[in-house]
Amino acid sequence: MFDPRKDLIATISQHKAELIKNVCNRLQKLERSHYEAIDFERHQEREEAMLHALLKGMEEADYFTFLDYIEKIAGKRSNEGYSLDEVQNAVTVFEEELWHVLTKFVPIEPPLIDMLAICNRVFGKAKDHLARTYLKEAVETQKELDDLRKRFFIYQQEQKEIADSAHPHEAY
Repeated sequence: MFDPRKDLIATISQHKAELIKNVCNRLQKLERSHYEAIDFERHQEREEAMLHALLKGMEEADYFTFLDYIEKIAGKRSNEGYSLDEVQNAVTVFEEELWHVLTKFVPIEPPLIDMLAICNRVFGKAKDHLARTYLKEAVETQKELDDLRKRFFIYQQEQKEIADSAHPHEAY
């Protein structure tokens, strides 16, 4: 009996070396991005970790392992200076290469459509999760900046009061 998830996981696992190689090659060609500056071996480590999380997540009804991985990566890449667009592009590259592997090795029949639908759902959720995580990071950063501005304003006022009390104005 056909089980799209199990067959999808098996197909990805069977062709993971090609998938990882293709993703890494494409990421290194993303111009004006942090990804083009990373050596192939580092890309390979990152993409293998992402694939591992993806395969684990596909075993779950809610894809929690993969979404949790995406959230951690989003926070990490944000702190490293990657833009949301850069990271979303990298996820899209991964998704596109996954589709390429599937369409290359699975006959174009209804089971392939089911597999691609699962991929579409998983990566759609991942990109939404990524955007929410970036937004959360941006809001937290804005709150920190607002707090710093407020504390600096208070500091300036205190310094002014100290200066005024040390040099009272003389009447002419």
